[in-house]
Amino acid sequence: MKKYITNLVMLIVALHLASCVESTNANSDEMLEGKALELYSKAEDGDASAQYELAECYIEGIGCKINPQEAFKWYKKAADQGEVRALFNLGRLYYNGEGTPKNETLANEMFNKAFNQAKPMAEQGNSSAMWVLGFSYGLGVGGVSEDEKQMVYWWEKGADYGDRDCLLRLARYYGEYKEYAKAVNYLIEAANQGDPRAINNLGLYYKNGKGVARDYNKAVQLFTEAAGQGSSSAKSNLGLCYLDGVGVGKDYSKAVQLFKEAIAQGDESIKVNLGKCYAEGKGVEQDYAMAVQLYKEAGADGCNDLGICYLEGKGVEQDYDMAIKLFKEAAQQKQDPKAIYNLAVCYEQGRGVEQDKAIALQLYQLAASLGDDEAKMVLREYGMIN
Repeated sequence: MKKYITNLVMLIVALHLASCVESTNANSDEMLEGKALELYSKAEDGDASAQYELAECYIEGIGCKINPQEAFKWYKKAADQGEVRALFNLGRLYYNGEGTPKNETLANEMFNKAFNQAKPMAEQGNSSAMWVLGFSYGLGVGGVSEDEKQMVYWWEKGADYGDRDCLLRLARYYGEYKEYAKAVNYLIEAANQGDPRAINNLGLYYKNGKGVARDYNKAVQLFTEAAGQGSSSAKSNLGLCYLDGVGVGKDYSKAVQLFKEAIAQGDESIKVNLGKCYAEGKGVEQDYAMAVQLYKEAGADGCNDLGICYLEGKGVEQDYDMAIKLFKEAAQQKQDPKAIYNLAVCYEQGRGVEQDKAIALQLYQLAASLGDDEAKMVLREYGMIN
């Protein structure tokens, strides 16, 4: 049994459709926008559902900066009012040590309490409780063993009630199994309820042509809608569309603006792309030092590009040994075909390693098998592929 734990007329408008205001939260002076701003007043007034959803915004970076401490606070407020999903998520935060010190004992107490509360509620038709039961079986917590069938059963029951959390989980689940058409159907249901996570993820399916016919214009429309609600992931995805001219005209300045907004909200994944903009002078003045800084901050995702900087001495002192080390890290940790290709070039030319064309050829073949076009071109020159 596969273990399912996951430890998703064009509306091109200004991204700040909702004006930003400064939060009056005593523990935060961050700016809120979109969905988070919409929820904040209700949450402050004691609405448990709004408190739970605001906590989700702080987890996902929707209309605010990712902030596990704030998420914990709002989950706690909601849980104290009987919001069973919030109680379960408190357990997850305790278990992972996010927003609070790691405490597996407290985590298990939360999981057990949430499951025991959710069981009778779910049997009486409460879809939030169904989500909790599904997650409990998915993770094997709350006093039950891991059971994928029970996980899906409860989420599907919740989906029948139109529960957005259940719809989103099922979309992710079927996406993992590459049943893209099913995933899309669940995302459409959640997107129709205005959920920015579903809207953004649906945009990715349209962009990639998975489960639906590829439609770049539709993808841009969806990314724009979700970005308007403050989704940092949607801002990153929309920025990539502007960078590559996918579904919209190329606009490097807009791409950079969107990347910076997403990063300010805590989306670390887009730092490599912003680094490339600085390295290539797209939308910003060329600045290799800034590119290097962003690649370093990106961790494993930035290893290949940082390796190129060391290989070529751009933004850092040239260092072949460091370049090789970084290419190997990217190849091993990320199975990055471009890093494997770059490593092959180094072996072919004897840069940072002893020249070895046999190893180079093996690496070209591996990179090509992972989809690298430059590696395929090399193999064509060798007459090894058509």
